[in-house]
Amino acid sequence: MFDATDLLALPPLLVTHFEEGADLCTFHAELPRLDPGPCPKCAGRLVGNGTRTNRHRDLPMRGKPVVLVTTRRRFLCRACGCAPIEALPEAFHPTRMMTRRLAARIVALAPSRTFRSISVDFGVDEESVADLLAEAAASRPPPRAPKRLGMDETMLAGRMRGVLVDLGRQTLLDLLTDRKSATFKARLLEFDGLAEVEVVCIDMCGAYKSLAADLMPGARVVVDKWHVQKGANLAMECARKSIRADLPEGDRKLLMHQRHDFLRRASRLDDEARGRLGSWTTRFPLLGQVHAAKESFFAIWDASDAVAAKAAHDEWDGSLAKPAKPFFAGLRTSWRNWEPEILAHFVDGATNAGTEAMNGGIKSINRGGNGHSFETIRMKALARFGPPPSTGGQ
Repeated sequence: MFDATDLLALPPLLVTHFEEGADLCTFHAELPRLDPGPCPKCAGRLVGNGTRTNRHRDLPMRGKPVVLVTTRRRFLCRACGCAPIEALPEAFHPTRMMTRRLAARIVALAPSRTFRSISVDFGVDEESVADLLAEAAASRPPPRAPKRLGMDETMLAGRMRGVLVDLGRQTLLDLLTDRKSATFKARLLEFDGLAEVEVVCIDMCGAYKSLAADLMPGARVVVDKWHVQKGANLAMECARKSIRADLPEGDRKLLMHQRHDFLRRASRLDDEARGRLGSWTTRFPLLGQVHAAKESFFAIWDASDAVAAKAAHDEWDGSLAKPAKPFFAGLRTSWRNWEPEILAHFVDGATNAGTEAMNGGIKSINRGGNGHSFETIRMKALARFGPPPSTGGQ
């Protein structure tokens, strides 16, 4: 016969009775009958004054929620009227009718599961799950500014939200209510060690650049290479669509379905895709010119340093075929406006890829819960992707 006290494993509680129903396990337990000691107010003698019974939730057992029914003795001091009660063990949560280990499990699961599913499995209400997650988020100390900071935005709950990421540790520092400069600035000023930031990775947003110059003047600002390179793909798309517009219906559909042959790097195409691409570029030389320019632009990132990258870009810019130039007008302007920040990538290969990946993780949380509020998404994201509560960024 099993020992229910050992099964519960919450010393010093002693289980007096165990019941297992169809959908619930119940432990009845009490504390060892120790001398209560003197009155906590006047140090007088305490006498028995009945008992109090409480019901606490604990970790599930055998696939069922668990209720722990505890009986505690009450006492009375006849000298001063004080009526203390036996204290619960440290294993019980100080403010909620559950054990600490259950609360910890709920906080661990809440970022990746719906509140409803946790409520069913553990026998607690959804509001308690949300409150525990909120308490965990509120208990986090102000993060320390990382050596490498990523700044970006993502669409959540109908609005663009600011995102701050520690690119060194690949952790989420915060998810902001909006992407306004004032919101970013107010949050960043709460970080410890802001002057120690060495690299700030951004997209081509002037507001982010200004924030970095204002708050982190010693940091190197890097424009993420993907945001630059996508300009070449955009040029390719514009050229393809301009040709497609005048084609017969059958060719229009074919050129639409084969768009990825133009966008994928030439080195990654198989023989069949190269054949399809070659037939189009032979038939329409403009597509060949734009595609060659796109490939040459991507090759700039093969350079070993910023000097070589600038030389490769200048050669690319000067060799653009005249018919292809209009399609790259926006990209050429972006390079002129952001050249120092683009070339800063070549110092050590810094990118904002970690922030883009974090955006994807945050969106997965949003998809996992129908109708989540922004604050719920933020709490879940910080719990799943944020630094451990005891540490900040690095």
